Amino acid sequence: MVIYLFICWAFCLFSFNDREVLLFTLFIVCSFDAFSQLSGQLFGRWKLCPRISPNKTIEGLIGGFVISLIISVVIGSVMTGSTIHFLFMGSCITISSFLGDLSASYVKRLYNVKNFSSAIPEHGGFLDRFDSLILAGAVVHLIENMNIWV
Repeated sequence: MVIYLFICWAFCLFSFNDREVLLFTLFIVCSFDAFSQLSGQLFGRWKLCPRISPNKTIEGLIGGFVISLIISVVIGSVMTGSTIHFLFMGSCITISSFLGDLSASYVKRLYNVKNFSSAIPEHGGFLDRFDSLILAGAVVHLIENMNIWV
């Protein structure tokens, strides 16, 4: 519970970042989510965590990660900062996005509330859109404001 409260606190502080940082993070999280699903549906053979999230595949994770890094560099080319900075940020966002989604899936499966609603068909419900963003936002806040990145 303490860890979750810390993540929520950092996510709330994330909302005070510059608009560019917020939009960059949101765009990478959404890109990772979309391209992971697309890659997994097209090429997925090897299940990643079948007990927690049976539709996640290794191929989906790799495809989403690679495309998100490419998008990070493309977006970074019109922003201020080095390519290495945007590769680092894109990597941190996609990894934390994946872990946030996976941990939320674990908790929902543990308490047998996998689907919060059917507002978005073939997805885990309306709140599934935020599972990835909460941890990714918290991580971005820590990187951008706690001098983790030099």
